[in-house]
Amino acid sequence: MQVSDVMTKDVAIADIGSTVRDVAGIMRMEDCGFVPVLDEGRLAGVVTDRDLVVRCLAHAPLDGSAGELPIAEVMTSGDLVTIGPDENLHTAAHMMALRQVRRVVVMRDGAITGVLTLGDLEQATHGRGAAAREAILAVTLQG
Repeated sequence: MQVSDVMTKDVAIADIGSTVRDVAGIMRMEDCGFVPVLDEGRLAGVVTDRDLVVRCLAHAPLDGSAGELPIAEVMTSGDLVTIGPDENLHTAAHMMALRQVRRVVVMRDGAITGVLTLGDLEQATHGRGAAAREAILAVTLQG
């Protein structure tokens, strides 16, 4: 089974010019906790709901200005984890375990085609795949 068989294809995307409030609104509207960020059509970073809490709200001034922070100040941008849609699930799960990530952006020819999550892996394998179990355990048991 390939990544493209189980990935989430309808992905909410933010622009590098977005604010924290903009991205939080996307997450609320789309009921998601992960948003890739594009800069002129290229993947510049990713934002998780955890990023918003840990990197923004936990250090925010009490004046309510945290929502106006540029998303570039909160997003993860270095050494982003991506995978191709034609990779097999074992490879994807192994990579997620090694990199300790719960979600990866799926890309083809520089364009986002989807997102693969630990939940997608678990659902696809019904908890039976060794690679999916490895990824889920490695990421959920991390210190």
